[in-house]
Amino acid sequence: MDAYQVEINDQMVTIPRDKWTMVVGPVGSGKSKLFHRITSSSFKKKFFPQDKIILLDSHSFFPQDKIKKELLMNIEDQKNIETILKLFGISSISTLFHLEPSAGMNQVLNFLYAYIKHPTIWILDQAFSMIDPIHKKKLLSWFKKETKKNHLTVLYASSDPEDILQVDQVIVYKEKVLFTGSKRKFYEEEKLVHSLGLEYPFDVELYHQLKYYNVFDKPIYDQERMIDHLWK
Repeated sequence: MDAYQVEINDQMVTIPRDKWTMVVGPVGSGKSKLFHRITSSSFKKKFFPQDKIILLDSHSFFPQDKIKKELLMNIEDQKNIETILKLFGISSISTLFHLEPSAGMNQVLNFLYAYIKHPTIWILDQAFSMIDPIHKKKLLSWFKKETKKNHLTVLYASSDPEDILQVDQVIVYKEKVLFTGSKRKFYEEEKLVHSLGLEYPFDVELYHQLKYYNVFDKPIYDQERMIDHLWK
């Protein structure tokens, strides 16, 4: 089966397996409430009976000393743990014991703690909101490759529109599902996106601004390709 079929507010919604699906919606649209419902035991039993699910949100907090000890004791995932830490300039797991973690590093440690539990479905609700943009991009890039290699499914929510570039599918949600489809189809839903006060990634918004000058014969959502096209 290539996808999960789940029921959300009396609507059947397709969530692709082994892909990233981003849930977007205005503030107060019910995204966090939806994620908590998805992780409830009754929902899991009905729609994800064979999967292990973990939810990380901006409020997640696991005891830091416990995380550090478990990371140090973990042999199976040690190489990947140290790879992630090096993205943040930390040379080894043992170095963690001498650091006073920032809010962003706490989110990294929460992520690592979840990672060594080996969930098959990840629900990330603003889980990297305190990590600076440069390091967050590095972490997302690494994790995207990891999810593909290990056939993991990710449901993702973020207030940063640039994160849409990392995902495969988009769900627009405001107390109910208003749209579901590929991110390219989402880029074409200009009226819906602006009516909800949402934002596109910069390159996508730039295309929408320039298309009114009739300079493109087909959609281009990459700034470098736009420049190449305009200079031909």
